Amino acid sequence: MIVTNIRMPKQIYTKVKTLAAEKGISFNQYINQLVAEKTRLKQLGLDKKPLKRNQYPSLWDLAKLAKLPSKPMGASKDDKIIYGIDDR
Repeated sequence: MIVTNIRMPKQIYTKVKTLAAEKGISFNQYINQLVAEKTRLKQLGLDKKPLKRNQYPSLWDLAKLAKLPSKPMGASKDDKIIYGIDDR
């Protein structure tokens, strides 16, 4: 565990402290949740567009997030033999 200091304007601190209290968690837990959420979104490349509250991408969204080529690659020579694909 690492202990650090955070500097923020008093108005923001008061708002964050209030939000944490409304959730029934500590200021520390709330800040940790915010940082963890932002980090996950950044790793998934979703940090540029806002998500609805408590909306995270599902496993089924991964294909949309992947950089797919504009044209399908097609079946390999082996796949064509295995699945009986005819190129004619």
